[in-house]
Amino acid sequence: MTLIGDYITRTWCRSWHQIAFLFAAILKTAGGIYYKSYLNIVHLGKSGNADLVDPRGYLPHRSRCNKRPKYGDSCKYEEKVRGRWRGRTCRDGEVYSGASCGCQIDWEANQLKNNSDQWTKAQVVSQRKGYSNQNPVLFHDNKTDVLYLFHSQQEAKKASAGIQSEDSAEIWVLSAKNVTNSTAIQFSPPRVMFKHKGSFDRNRVVVSLRNTWLYPMYYAGGSSKDQTSNLKECVDHDVFSSWLDHPFTASNYLVQPSVVRPKKGNPRLIVFFRDRRAQNVYRAESPDDGKTWTRPSKTTLPNNNSGIEASVLSSGNLAIVYNPTTKDRNPLSVSLSDDQGITWKYTRNLEYTKSSNGVEFSYPTLFQDSSEAIGSTCVHKMRGKHIGDKD
Repeated sequence: MTLIGDYITRTWCRSWHQIAFLFAAILKTAGGIYYKSYLNIVHLGKSGNADLVDPRGYLPHRSRCNKRPKYGDSCKYEEKVRGRWRGRTCRDGEVYSGASCGCQIDWEANQLKNNSDQWTKAQVVSQRKGYSNQNPVLFHDNKTDVLYLFHSQQEAKKASAGIQSEDSAEIWVLSAKNVTNSTAIQFSPPRVMFKHKGSFDRNRVVVSLRNTWLYPMYYAGGSSKDQTSNLKECVDHDVFSSWLDHPFTASNYLVQPSVVRPKKGNPRLIVFFRDRRAQNVYRAESPDDGKTWTRPSKTTLPNNNSGIEASVLSSGNLAIVYNPTTKDRNPLSVSLSDDQGITWKYTRNLEYTKSSNGVEFSYPTLFQDSSEAIGSTCVHKMRGKHIGDKD
């Protein structure tokens, strides 16, 4: 009945948009409002003492940090699914970025050296005038020691014009070599990878049993019904020429696929989808390592047309982070499954507030570190916040 060894870590981050662990600073310019985004390879440093949240119900975020977190800081929590609670310091690298609608966004990268809490100076790694850089996905090729950064790019002037504005989106890529022992990661100039209009990514790459790369993405142009998801396969690790398509069956309305392999060495894959209709998280399976997929079906998990991410834990259980509602992006929860996502018996609420002032907890990401703790970061957004405030 108990998922032994599974933990939930609560991370409080303040950004306007976060995919794959992101951080943003907001700038106001004379020619209009723009948002300056930072793409960081981030290590969560010392968090200070933190109150532990009552596991029995929804409670708002509380902290005993001496002051509000600044750029690069985090107040962090750990929750055991069954048993005592304790605070901890995360030692795994994470990535932060930020974005918002109707904006021009530049990516900047900075690096945390091993066993250090001091960040290097941020450097721009992806910038294009008049465009919003969104949805960064990091992938490290262990064999070549190359770190890839995939991200979508959309015309900024169209970013707030509604669904049709997504027709302009493309997916770009940049890479950095010999990163494992590097003290100064240097990314290549960004290049367009997928020119198909409306192309977006969102969740992590999965390595197939054939040693190819399975890259989940989706097409967001047109109406919600026209939006579908696809699994791209990079056969020979050449991101500019060697992609095969494995479309998800009947994936209309379903976007931002999150693909996991429940058992190492087994060709069976499972995918979970965000629902444009704001009804449920959807689930599908592949028996052949991503080549073909079953028709997606509803899970018992609600979805509010907001981002989700699933992860396989060291115990073999699945975890998924999401908003357990069909309305607001509040609260934010993690659910655990011991039958590969068919049922979800255990849920913990990471963030909740009774405030009606535009607060949201959204676009979460999920990972598990070597201590078997599950880490999660998310957007913490207040729509009424002053645009010049970086705190």
